[in-house]
Amino acid sequence: MGQYNTRNVAHFDFRGYKQVVDPGGLGQLSPKPDYHVLAEGDSWFNIVGNTGAFKPRNVLDTLTFKRRPTALVNLARSGDTVTHISQALHDGTLEEALKHRKWDLILLSAGGNDLIDALTNQGQYLVEGKYLSILQNHATTQNYQSFINQQDLSSLKQHLVASYQRFHQYKIKTSNKTTPVLIHTYDYPTPNDAKARCVVRLGAWLYKALKYQNIPETYWYQISDFLFLSLRDTLLELPAIIDSSFNVLNTCDTLKRAAIHQTGNTNDWLNEIHPNAAGLEKIGEKLSKKITTLI
Repeated sequence: MGQYNTRNVAHFDFRGYKQVVDPGGLGQLSPKPDYHVLAEGDSWFNIVGNTGAFKPRNVLDTLTFKRRPTALVNLARSGDTVTHISQALHDGTLEEALKHRKWDLILLSAGGNDLIDALTNQGQYLVEGKYLSILQNHATTQNYQSFINQQDLSSLKQHLVASYQRFHQYKIKTSNKTTPVLIHTYDYPTPNDAKARCVVRLGAWLYKALKYQNIPETYWYQISDFLFLSLRDTLLELPAIIDSSFNVLNTCDTLKRAAIHQTGNTNDWLNEIHPNAAGLEKIGEKLSKKITTLI
């Protein structure tokens, strides 16, 4: 905390972000940062798991700012959703951070958990009083799309857009009206019983949801790819729907997907829905290049 790394970034978390945003604060850096970047989101920006000693633990750890020294303040928390982010603007650190200063860039990682939550077997994702159940197994036609509730998937996509719109409506009421926002898409996971090893073992999410619905394994990968492609397309539509300050980087097809029937680290994936250190670096490289065009 409070020191530039070899990537020209000083990282701060939500507990100490005022050290860098307050003039004369305890965390003043030398030299003074030229850029101030705010990040909010889910585990891809937080801790994705144990990727190894001295290796990146999340996408933000891999970002490189070659041009100018940068202070990066990270408010992300594992498991967060764009729904929660948009709702929490009325009472929370993100609201305070947006009000406190003009940021040079806002990074958002959100939407993946919304989809995962909407796929869980309990139907934990609530939209306008209805719990979504995107997966179904009462189809008579044996093709992968017959196992997808298209109406609930459409409801989820509309809800994601509305949640990002709420974030934007709050943002434009602050000094960050024109601050560029950069969002990434999520690459294609392989439904595997590969749990996340954090304090406790979590997941596997897709695997359990598909098993719970008794969906034949033959269709798992087509279903998963279709759903994450739908999420990608929804995110890519945001700049046209919301505002030109929104930028969405398509990072699909960046990672070498996990091998099937694996229960741990394989190719570019640490577990079922999180990249490993090599995968994080690949995504971070693409994000870093995009960032240089925005600030």
